[in-house]
Amino acid sequence: MIRICLIGAGNVAIAAGDTSAEAASGGSTLVAAGAGANGGSVDVRAGQSSVSRGGSVLFTAGKGQSGGNVKINAGSNIASESGHGGDLEFVAGAGATGGSVSLHSGAGTTSASGNIVVGSADGGAA
Repeated sequence: MIRICLIGAGNVAIAAGDTSAEAASGGSTLVAAGAGANGGSVDVRAGQSSVSRGGSVLFTAGKGQSGGNVKINAGSNIASESGHGGDLEFVAGAGATGGSVSLHSGAGTTSASGNIVVGSADGGAA
């Protein structure tokens, strides 16, 4: 186990290396929990505030000739005839006025905007 602790309020940054080589890729970063009878969890939390706004969690894919993707997958079961696939849940915050949930496609600068597709898989098909 690697544990990084700071005394007092401090920032922690974990970053992979950049490259300027034309055909090379920048470094990658992996955060993974361990496997076991019950798999380990990965928990990403922003800071709380007792007097102002709590911290935000932001996932941003890279810019390029084609932008990078952000993909969130819930777990699949390992038994095809029993078990349950993992759920994916988006919940806005509660408050005097509840938080909103927004979903927007990307703007097209020279063509149509991106699509928003909502669907459900066929039962019995994996």
